[in-house]
Amino acid sequence: MKIFISSFGTYYSLHPARIFQKNGNLVKYITGFPKKYIEYHNEFPNNKYSSLKIPLLIGYLCMKFRFILGDKLYSKLLQYSHNSFSRKLAKNINLPFDFFIGSSSYSFEALLKAKELNPDCTTIVDHASLNEKFELEQKLIEEKKYGFKLTGNSLHKWLINKENLEHETSDFIVLPSHFAKKTFIDKGFSESKLLVNHFYANTRKFKKTFKRDNKFRVLFCGSIEPRKGIHYLLEAFEKLKLDNAELWIIGSLDYLKKDKLFKKFIDKFNKENMVFFDTVNSNKLADYFSQCSILVLPSISDGFGLVVIQAMSCKLPVIVSDNTGAKDIIKEGYNGFIVETRNINSLSEKIEYFYKNPKKIKEMGNNAFKTVQNDYTWDAYGNRWQNILSKLAKKI
Repeated sequence: MKIFISSFGTYYSLHPARIFQKNGNLVKYITGFPKKYIEYHNEFPNNKYSSLKIPLLIGYLCMKFRFILGDKLYSKLLQYSHNSFSRKLAKNINLPFDFFIGSSSYSFEALLKAKELNPDCTTIVDHASLNEKFELEQKLIEEKKYGFKLTGNSLHKWLINKENLEHETSDFIVLPSHFAKKTFIDKGFSESKLLVNHFYANTRKFKKTFKRDNKFRVLFCGSIEPRKGIHYLLEAFEKLKLDNAELWIIGSLDYLKKDKLFKKFIDKFNKENMVFFDTVNSNKLADYFSQCSILVLPSISDGFGLVVIQAMSCKLPVIVSDNTGAKDIIKEGYNGFIVETRNINSLSEKIEYFYKNPKKIKEMGNNAFKTVQNDYTWDAYGNRWQNILSKLAKKI
């Protein structure tokens, strides 16, 4: 079994590539990052690793200066970054290989080239989120309900079109959750084409540290935007009026600069027991998490929600919406709770449950940690990829 794997970044591809290399299956690993900047770079021989630096640099600058560039220029540059990577990737594919894996929206030309070189190969798109049409529908619900600017002027139609082409062209699509899979089935994709591999936590980085006080803290970590459901959490938390309690909010505040109506909505809340940290260095996140009691991710659309599994690795029980893919790994009352999307009363009820039952925080937090250690480490993620391909190889 010979495997060619590619991705714009490295987060979801590095550990599968490591497992493929360890097992003698890796033909080539191509990303945007220079080899010396990735973890475990010594594990990859020079002839099995290549980097496409320019598209990554353009994409990075595009994201960093998004609000300076303006929506239209941002979208055009982002499109160029995606297409440039895909075209350059296609030029770097060489035989022999049995499997070609590419990341969603960065692979169309490469998928075609892979089949041209080896018509019998199996092509796979790694799609790390929900079906884009489903996400758009969820955003429209919030726009109609609150007036927030979630969809703009359909700036990224090119993205949806490109992903659709890749999904239709590929033999299989790997998704991060069964919820993500359902959104594809609902949009007409055959279930037999859809495979699931849940994400993982970096358990070396995300470890519980000492909690320095006894204050009850609810944690939200993610970009401060309507898609993450932060506005529902703010209402749910303020409604409770808890003593000796805080809501910690970690995440980029850039969206607030774009949508004045959303900022106005956020600003109306009493900030005395709400702390906004903006972005926090990933190396420091574990300590921030450890000062909190529970994590809440009330997303209106989220393919997985990596922060959920990171918090669980730090022994936090979690509350997630049923539009969050990470609900797959939540066992109700064991390591967390799943609440109805947009349901403020349900959010308040579950937060209050933990507030009134501190022993459950420790018990369910320990269970959350066990869940991650047993099934959601980076090696487990890479091994699941290997198992997926081994099963497909037997069927071919």
